[in-house]
This record gives sequence, structure tokens and C-alpha cells, in this order.
Amino acid sequence: MRARNPQIPYTLHELFAKGKPRIYRGRQLDQIAFPLGGIGTGSISLGGWGQLRDFEIFNRPHKGLMFDYTFFTLHAKTADGYSVTRVVQGPVGGDNFTDDGSGVPKRFNGSGLPHFRSVAFEGAFPFARLYLEDPKMPLRVTLEAYNPFIPLNPDDSGLPIAVFHFTLHNPTDAPVEAVLYANLENKLGYPEVGEGVIEATDSGRVRGLKMCTRKHPPESPRYGTLALVTTHDRVQVQTHWLRAGWFDTLDYFWRQASEGRLEENTEPAYREKGTDVGSIALRATVPSGEEVRLPVWIVWHIPNFEMYWSPAEPKPVWKNYYAVRHADAMAVAEYVAEHIHRLEGDTRAFADALWSSTLPEAVLDAVSSQISILKTTTCLRLPDGTFYGFEGCGVHHGCCEGTCTHVWNYAQALPYLFPSLERSIR
Repeated sequence: MRARNPQIPYTLHELFAKGKPRIYRGRQLDQIAFPLGGIGTGSISLGGWGQLRDFEIFNRPHKGLMFDYTFFTLHAKTADGYSVTRVVQGPVGGDNFTDDGSGVPKRFNGSGLPHFRSVAFEGAFPFARLYLEDPKMPLRVTLEAYNPFIPLNPDDSGLPIAVFHFTLHNPTDAPVEAVLYANLENKLGYPEVGEGVIEATDSGRVRGLKMCTRKHPPESPRYGTLALVTTHDRVQVQTHWLRAGWFDTLDYFWRQASEGRLEENTEPAYREKGTDVGSIALRATVPSGEEVRLPVWIVWHIPNFEMYWSPAEPKPVWKNYYAVRHADAMAVAEYVAEHIHRLEGDTRAFADALWSSTLPEAVLDAVSSQISILKTTTCLRLPDGTFYGFEGCGVHHGCCEGTCTHVWNYAQALPYLFPSLERSIR
């Protein structure tokens, strides 16, 4: 039965049924970009089939910006010696793989490598979940990605980190050896890259790679640090990939991954021109009938915000609020490692409260999708923590700066979830 109001496009059953997160499949996945980042930090988006896209961490919108060779790969080997390797993504889709729309896969994001046969995407803000399946893969794989999002706690909801949890379930009757690879390009200084450094790091709490740039001084808007780390203890690192041309770089990595190995290199990698890619490899034995959870974190710290829309030269520069609280990317990683159980627990408590409500699916979808705007470059925080926002964002620019009251006076998420931020703009 339709609702009595003909303008309501839902049946009575749909309006009164308890809502649940939507599951997306097929070509629906092409349009998904789930932002992973904090309030005022920028974000990295998780695409519908599992790709990392829209690296908007450089204090302005950057739709379409990707980090070369930055993706996850899983190698699995059974007790009888059978092995298989897959990029942890579903089938590549869409109709705009290249700028001219020709549909040719890009080698820089691993599009031409073997992927999982199928994937389903569940958006349950602030968590995104991917369910990956492949008949040749002996493990069932789930990827859960999020950033801490805790109402009434804007500081812990403003951490520049993307958290990825890979759950590997073994339904077979024998243990499976697994290796999860995570790669990250050192694109610091973008668009003026070069003179980047990648170093191995192990603080006891987290281990992996830390990255910086020597090309730009600490006060420059181009300065920053990155980290690719894990709390897992069985880890190998490679501070830089093979420096070669054409397809050799990717081919050399794939030869290692397809054999379940990583040629460990812990020496600091410096590259005067161009960029390097570093990798970490997490090893685990997944017992029969059990599962293993592998965490990977991508952390960024681009401290100096340039007022890029200003006509003045030089343009005004100020420090991001998250950079006032944390010295660099590794400091953020250490903080998260120390408080991860609380951060994840409080985030999950909010998600459980939201998605266990009796609101219909249409309302939950509308509310949760709009809350995600707080994690985008639409929002920033000034050095003293004051909230600041655009009306919205275009591909490369924010639109209409100034926290305009004719827009933000009607926003509901900020005053109800983070009232201290709302008060800061009054």
C-alpha cells in the first residue's frame, strides 16, 4: 500500500519497517566514495570495489587524485602448497578509468592485476565494509574501514587517520598461511614532489614506515609527514620499490607478492626527483575454522593550511588544529595505538545506536550519508579549534568560504553531535 500522500515515494511498509545499512553491488559500486578522515583533517576515500581514491589530505579538495601503487594485496597458501594472490578489490568497473574516458585500466592502481571475483559494499557510517569472494581464494575476506567518530568528542573525531581492518576467515579443514601487503606512495609536497624520505619504524606500539619531505621547510604549506603502520607483530618492510620504468616497477612487486614474499629493506630511502613507494607485509597463520584480524593504518599530517582562495600574495597560512595537538604522523599513530580500544569502542557505540534505531531505511540513509560531509574538505578547524566551513566543495576548490549562516544555520549534524563546534562559530 502506498502512503496517503502521493508525493511520498515509499510504501507504508517501507516507511514503518526498521532500517538497515544498504548493500551495494555491481555498477552501483562505481559511484561510491566513502570518506575516511577526521573533522578538519581532509580524507582518503574508499571506493566501491575497494580502491583508494580522492586523496584529499593536502588541505583542499582533490577529486580524482590517487597515490600511485597504493593498494592492498593478499597472498594465501594452503597446507598442500596451493597458493593464490589477489588485489584486495572487487572487479574494476566504471567507464572513466583514464581522463579521456577510454576505459583503459591504469597500472598505477593495480587495475590490471588479478582481483577478487566479486565484492559487496556495506555503508554503515561511520563504518564501511567490503565483503570479498573468489572461488580460488581459500580465505573469506572482509575489509572494515573507519575513522574515529565520537559525538561530544570533536578532538578524537578529528584525527588524520584511515583505519583498515582485514578479517581473514578460514573455512577449510587445514591452516592457511596469509600475507597481507599494504603499499603507500610518498607523495608529500604535492604538487611539488621530490626529495622524499621513507624510513622503517618500530616504536613498540606500532611498526611499519614513516615518510617525510626534505624539499619543503616545516613552515611550508607543502610540508608534511605520512605513516603506513600496523599494530600486528609479524611484519616486514620495504622502504622503496624497484626504481625502474614502464611496467617493471609493478611487475617486480607482483613477482614478490605472488610468491608470498617481500624483499625486506629497512635502509632509509631518499629520492631527489620523483617519488618512492614503500610496502609493509603482515604475516599470519589462520587456523582451520577460525579468523584473524589484521590492522593497517594510513596516517597523514599536513600541518600548514594555505588560504588558497585568497588573492593576496603570499597567501595567509595557519596551522591545522590537529597539528596543534599532534607533532607529526607518527605522533598521531602513537596516540591512536594507545587509545585504540576506546576510540573504536566509542565509535562502534555510536554506530550501534544509529543503526539499531527504528528509523526507516530512507531516513537512516539520508542522515548517515550527510553526516559524512563533516569528514571532507568542506570542513576545517582553525588553530584554536574553531570550526570553519565552506558551503560545499567542487573538484579542486571549496565553494563560498566563511561558514555562511544561510547554509550552516540549517545544518543539524554539528549542533546535535558536536555542540562545542557549533558554539565556536556563533
